Amino acid sequence: MPSVVEICNMALGQLGSYRVEALTEATPQALACKLYYAHARDSVLRGYPWSFATARRTLALLTSEEDEKWEYVYGYPVDCLQALYIVNVYGTEKLEFEVGYSSTAGTRVIYTDTEEAILVYSARVEDPNNFDPLFVESLYLYLATLLAHPLRADMALKREIFQHYAQAIQAAQARDAAEGSVKFPTDSTLKSVRA
Repeated sequence: MPSVVEICNMALGQLGSYRVEALTEATPQALACKLYYAHARDSVLRGYPWSFATARRTLALLTSEEDEKWEYVYGYPVDCLQALYIVNVYGTEKLEFEVGYSSTAGTRVIYTDTEEAILVYSARVEDPNNFDPLFVESLYLYLATLLAHPLRADMALKREIFQHYAQAIQAAQARDAAEGSVKFPTDSTLKSVRA
């Protein structure tokens, strides 16, 4: 997988801009990449529940918190970018929940009526070695749209790159959604097909 610098160079290449050797350089390109890279990565991760970034975690109960509407209040995982759904320990169905902010705890929280709640969520994945290649393509195209203005790229080019990003993200999401468990036919299904 490409490094962070290589992903930034892919984005800069879309703009016809100079490459960088490191994000610590004192060049406009490196400074802009350093400023926008993490935001672009997290935005693309949050925009879709990518399989490589989907995590499960048993939530930590906040015993000092109470709510009138919900029975339990849990801490929001630090690496969570998008809470997708809650299941109980049996994992049999998706359960109701709400994300909010606790002024007492000074942090985001998750409200639910589920004891021992398990959150399935889009996690912040920072290591590019874990990125899906189609995610990388979506990321560098989105990053290029963010870099266009500070690097004074042509705004028509920015719109064109954004259109490529929209197409890339749609294709990547379709492929990513297709990856996962396949339901194989049972013996009874096969017998009815043969009959």
